[in-house]
Amino acid sequence: MTKLVNNTMDALQQPPFHLAAKRLKDEHDALKDELAVIEENLQYIFTILGTDASTSKLQELRAKMVGLMKKVEAHERWEEQTWFPMLFEHADPDKRSSFHTTLWILGEDHKKVERFVHAFYEAAQLAEDMDPKHLNEAVASLTMTCSILHEHFMSEEDMVYALTNLSMEDLVDVKGVQA
Repeated sequence: MTKLVNNTMDALQQPPFHLAAKRLKDEHDALKDELAVIEENLQYIFTILGTDASTSKLQELRAKMVGLMKKVEAHERWEEQTWFPMLFEHADPDKRSSFHTTLWILGEDHKKVERFVHAFYEAAQLAEDMDPKHLNEAVASLTMTCSILHEHFMSEEDMVYALTNLSMEDLVDVKGVQA
């Protein structure tokens, strides 16, 4: 087992994997930062719900979500094409059997996000007439979207630990490897 851990650590210290892990962490951090801004705006909407300002703020949030979701989708494509195959290759062989199940769960998260984002877009558009029902639906859908995205990013990072026995910080902060 010690030899396996040392070989895995050696492989994980190599620039392609290290750089991919760093990219994953950097993209997650950037997406979480954008998500935090959206959540701050969402909290503000709660204080002005039902006013003219709430509908315009909701439309601003809609535009921010469109931008965020474009980045999330690009991130997902990179994960599927590059990161997940690389992670599988470097995974502890004893843990590979859970890999595909975990990917299925992450894929289900993507579907949930898509459903709630779509519900938010629709409710936000309908809320332009200040209908309290649609305002509340939009806020609830966006709240759920944010929650699912946070959990999803955490699950992806936990998956790295589960498959490699190293945390994202361990992978990103590997000594001697230049990013």
